[in-house]
Amino acid sequence: LEYAGAGAPLYLVRDGKLEEIKPAKCTVGSIQPHIKEPPKTHAFHLRPGDAFYLCSDGIADQFGGKDGKKFRREQVKAMIASLHPVAMEQQQDKAEKIIGEWMKGFAQTDDMLLAGIRI
Repeated sequence: LEYAGAGAPLYLVRDGKLEEIKPAKCTVGSIQPHIKEPPKTHAFHLRPGDAFYLCSDGIADQFGGKDGKKFRREQVKAMIASLHPVAMEQQQDKAEKIIGEWMKGFAQTDDMLLAGIRI
């Protein structure tokens, strides 16, 4: 697997451990003169049981919880770690439940995409 992130991390779960592969700070398709770092390509040899996830920033940007704060990337990572042991066919329902409970009473503020693949 080769991955070059431009603003969005890749989450790799291997042997039950979640690793966040940090993206470059640049974006795709825009000119940002203050950012000099191009996307770096990360290469992985995949093993049976590995899973990787990509998500839009909209998940972390959703408001909710008891204090009406953003979901945050740390919560996204915790959610992915909790999804991993579950069968792929059931992960969507579990993710929707986690995010739905967080957003209870708050309107969706951004697009939300979570994609996962298990080898």
